[in-house]
Amino acid sequence: MGKILVKLDKINEYICDNYFYQNKDMIISPTVKDYLKEKNIEIIYDYNLKKRIEIILNRDYKITDSEKIKKIIEKVEGELQKWV
Repeated sequence: MGKILVKLDKINEYICDNYFYQNKDMIISPTVKDYLKEKNIEIIYDYNLKKRIEIILNRDYKITDSEKIKKIIEKVEGELQKWV
């Protein structure tokens, strides 16, 4: 998979709870960096998507069953692959 250039018009897709989650496959444009700094949005580098999904499921939806979490993560990853 190639690198993804994150532009300002798509920035909200990567922001959650005032954090911008950047993984190793992303390149952030200077305009985006300036925007994040201006809005006091913290950049979290090289985050783990699976772990983030698990945290959200636990915290927001009270889902703790590991098999259910695994199935949801697989579904989300499958859907995300359609965007790449």
